[in-house]
Amino acid sequence: MNWTVLKKLEEIYKTGETKKSSSLLKDPQVNNLIKCTKELIELRILVVKGKDYDQYYERFHKANFIKYSDFLRNNGLLTPQCKIKECDLNILIDIKNKINDGEIPSVKDGLIFNNENMADISNMFFKDDKYLYKNKSLSEYVKKLLRNN
Repeated sequence: MNWTVLKKLEEIYKTGETKKSSSLLKDPQVNNLIKCTKELIELRILVVKGKDYDQYYERFHKANFIKYSDFLRNNGLLTPQCKIKECDLNILIDIKNKINDGEIPSVKDGLIFNNENMADISNMFFKDDKYLYKNKSLSEYVKKLLRNN
């Protein structure tokens, strides 16, 4: 699930509805809520709450939404274009914690952004030395975290 879908689920939780979007409807969890459990109902231009949606959201997504929202906001990463995946958000939180604990040097401590260092960071956290090269916005988020500390 990505941040955009999680925001849409939060909107449904708070207001009872959200406008349909391709990212929302393509998400496997949302698709299951619409087609199987009926906790969400797809209308012509909206997706609305179905029976037991609030309980589902509170159990599986509310705490994560608050955690991710706070993290993104507090680190200057919350933008309308943010489409980061939940698994990548958790890795960014881990990176931030490691920076705070002194396990990763910040730019102020002499870390230089070059291809070799970014490949090492990518491999260390994402288990793929090219992952950050393939995900430019994620790479920018990592750099911003490293710059801000």
